[in-house]
Amino acid sequence: MREARAHSNRLVNALVHDLDDDVAAVELLNIVRPVVAVGRFMAFAALALHDGPAWRSHLARQPGRAHEFAQEVRRLSPFFPVIAGLTREETEFDGMCFSRGDWVMVDLFATNHHPRYWRDPWVFDPSRFTREPEEQIVAQGAGEIATTHRCPGEPATVALLVRAVQLLAGVYWSMPEQALHTGLDRFPAAPGGRLLLSF
Repeated sequence: MREARAHSNRLVNALVHDLDDDVAAVELLNIVRPVVAVGRFMAFAALALHDGPAWRSHLARQPGRAHEFAQEVRRLSPFFPVIAGLTREETEFDGMCFSRGDWVMVDLFATNHHPRYWRDPWVFDPSRFTREPEEQIVAQGAGEIATTHRCPGEPATVALLVRAVQLLAGVYWSMPEQALHTGLDRFPAAPGGRLLLSF
């Protein structure tokens, strides 16, 4: 433990050495935000495994399907229900006109549940990702990673979530009775505020 803490301190010192306070704050947040994001998606994955015990036993036998399961968790979970930004130029979308500099909010949760884009949008169905393009998910922004607003950490998030799903499906655990309501008024959202598992 002492060794890990020393390594962590060296990493933080290396990141913030010779940086002004604003740049150091941004860089540290760039480390913290993905950790929070992955943790929240893992909580939603555990809840999905709890709600769908058949998937849990299925994934224990076929861990290779954890990727489909993880993607469906990301699609259905209100990790970050909306994102906001400023328009860079005058534009029109769906009959609405926006001037340069207008604030716009994109409802990620509604987009990921829209029947125009998703067959049976409220049904938890990981098998949809054997047929439908994964790029449709806008859990952390949309578009191409290199040129638009898709989070560059998304592939790492998916890989960590897949591994967490495989681990959770492969060991015994239970979920004590607790409040599991997920409100869309909390950013980032989490089931019940926090999720407790007993191993």
